Amino acid sequence: MTSIGLLNLPPEIHLEISNYLSKLSKYELALTSRYFRVTIGPITLTRAEAFSLRLEEEQSDPARYCRVCSKCVRLLPFWNFSHKHAGARTKPVHRLCLDCFLNGYDFMQRQPQLVKWFFGLQIAVCHVCRQLVRCHDAAAISTPFLPHNCSLGVDPNTPVVDGSAEPSIRCLRTRADRLEAKLPRSLLDFRSDKQSVNQIVRSFGLESIFAHLEHQADLH
Repeated sequence: MTSIGLLNLPPEIHLEISNYLSKLSKYELALTSRYFRVTIGPITLTRAEAFSLRLEEEQSDPARYCRVCSKCVRLLPFWNFSHKHAGARTKPVHRLCLDCFLNGYDFMQRQPQLVKWFFGLQIAVCHVCRQLVRCHDAAAISTPFLPHNCSLGVDPNTPVVDGSAEPSIRCLRTRADRLEAKLPRSLLDFRSDKQSVNQIVRSFGLESIFAHLEHQADLH
């Protein structure tokens, strides 16, 4: 007996079935193939509907490796958020990725805001280069400028190796994105804020850890 699958049904039946689907379900079905995209027609989601869809995708992963930003509605790996906004205590509607945080940053405030990031790092917005940079201690943001941490004049996508300036957080995020593409979820252990994880970063150095993981990714 020949089995009849969904694609074997006539277009009229597909249209009838789609009438019972929600808008989000129609949107997901239209993404599965060109046929359904043409048959059902283009589905345009509102911002709230797109956020709901991304949030559902986020919550389907028990590890919560990715989070959805409430402003740009992108589903991004955890290192694209501050430690607070990637945590479970922050409500999804209040969560901002680092890009949206930077875009909405008030440069008129006198003292830069210190933000806790992953890998045991503290970061802040430099008022000189207007990028997120690493802060070694709270005293580094006692003034509106961070001249010794400023990545001004340094390509943010190129790691700094001579110690003349700190690489921007965008540089570190780019390296993490490239690593994720080669070796998915290799940074999952570093999402934890446990003392043991922070101790590993302090002992070996973030640059050494990234270099080791990138070498492992190249072997794969």
